[in-house]
Amino acid sequence: MLTTEPADFIDVADLKAYMKKAAGTADDDELADFVATACEMIRERIGEVSPVTAVVEACPRGGIIVLEHRPVISITTVAELPGGDVVPPADEVAGTAGWVLDGKDAGLLRYTGCWPRRVRVTYEAGRDPIPANIVQAAKELAAHLWRGPKLNAGGGRPTLNGDSATMIGSTFALPIRVRELLGLGARVPHDEILVG
Repeated sequence: MLTTEPADFIDVADLKAYMKKAAGTADDDELADFVATACEMIRERIGEVSPVTAVVEACPRGGIIVLEHRPVISITTVAELPGGDVVPPADEVAGTAGWVLDGKDAGLLRYTGCWPRRVRVTYEAGRDPIPANIVQAAKELAAHLWRGPKLNAGGGRPTLNGDSATMIGSTFALPIRVRELLGLGARVPHDEILVG
């Protein structure tokens, strides 16, 4: 469970500069909606971006706790339940049993000894600093979402040079350029099997 709300990692000023949009506030409210939507869409696909705090109460299964929000920046506390006794991090040099975070991207928390029956883990997830490719992807996606209704005022899809050909990579909510910037590849997912 998140205890802090994920923050947008770009703002209206970033988007306006990216789109080379003239100064003025006439579209700021609408642009703010597109910024929030773009940030959430990216977060849904690659995990947390802006740092957030999360808490999970779990009974370890197979000696592992899988943390839901990833990538993990740091573990704040691990405490036994009930009671709240702190479970220390492992110190393999000293031979002290404790928790170990295996792979920040995977969010796997394991114990080098025998886990207590139930624990509460408080941790920070996200990226710090936020990589430039993710910021660029958010700007491109927000601009794409903004342009869609503007170029598409008559209905249908955006076209090339006024003919009816569809612009490749711009008819989906997550354009190919954004997918590439996020490291998701350019393959466009299909909801159904194409036959023929």
